[in-house]
Amino acid sequence: MPSTRRATDIGLALPAAVLAPVASVIRRDDAARWLRARAASTPIVAKLVTAPFWLLLIARGVLYPVFGADDLEHSWGGPTLLGAWAVHLLIGIALLAAVSVLLAMATRDAAASST
Repeated sequence: MPSTRRATDIGLALPAAVLAPVASVIRRDDAARWLRARAASTPIVAKLVTAPFWLLLIARGVLYPVFGADDLEHSWGGPTLLGAWAVHLLIGIALLAAVSVLLAMATRDAAASST
């Protein structure tokens, strides 16, 4: 079983890579260093595979009221906006976590077989 830290690093690698330059610009050098270390510790494949799940999490989770609040009656978690938003956000987080754990398992197995 992969470590929780490895799965977390994989899941957060893409936002860490995006936020590291932002932290440098606003002169948060410790944060930028930490973010770069997180982003560098994961293979590029992890960033590419998790990218669609981050887009799903942002579009259907965080920004759900902007994109899907027109018909809450037939929405998961509806009929209230808060319920629909919460359900879509939790589904996105669960999918991202599942993909991160699977990638951590796959990269652990690949690293173990190459030695």
